[in-house]
Amino acid sequence: MPAGESWRLFFALEFPADIRQRAFDLGRQISRVLPQVIKWVELENLHITLKFLGEVSAERVGEVTQVGRKVAEVGKPAELVLRGAGAFPSLRNPRVLWVGVSGDVDVLGQVADGLEELSAQAGLAAPEGRPFKPHLTIGRVRRGARIPDLSRTFAELAEAEVGRVTVEEFVLMRSHLSRHGPTYEVVERFVLGGGG
Repeated sequence: MPAGESWRLFFALEFPADIRQRAFDLGRQISRVLPQVIKWVELENLHITLKFLGEVSAERVGEVTQVGRKVAEVGKPAELVLRGAGAFPSLRNPRVLWVGVSGDVDVLGQVADGLEELSAQAGLAAPEGRPFKPHLTIGRVRRGARIPDLSRTFAELAEAEVGRVTVEEFVLMRSHLSRHGPTYEVVERFVLGGGG
């Protein structure tokens, strides 16, 4: 790898194709009331970020994978339910649209906290200083767009179930940015409980 090269990295959860498709379809329902103002996440890019590292020197990627291995050894599989939709920071002022996550979120939170702590200790990324709130981002409001109050639309989707999944691994992803949007490449997989 060329000297001085950096990789844009993050730890994430991937989902099976059927879960991603149902999350994508939920976004389509929302798009009926929000034409042209949302940049929807591509179907193949739907994931939950556990820890965003940003630009990391290519020479340090081995250290990043060591962090992932250490956390995976003590982590446990998690049963998750993806249901309903919401927005950050609020439905009256939405910037990020997401599918909600419930189930073993505490178990998942321990994995995220471990990645946060060990990444900070290794000097790979600064701590974010906010609690981990798992969510599946499905879209982002375009800058400057005017949006109606989404409370009614989201109330109708509050119990829309996207799916249930057992999370047994997480991945280290590399993000390649282009004018067409990001593409993601799996650098390494980590089996929770040290199974791999």
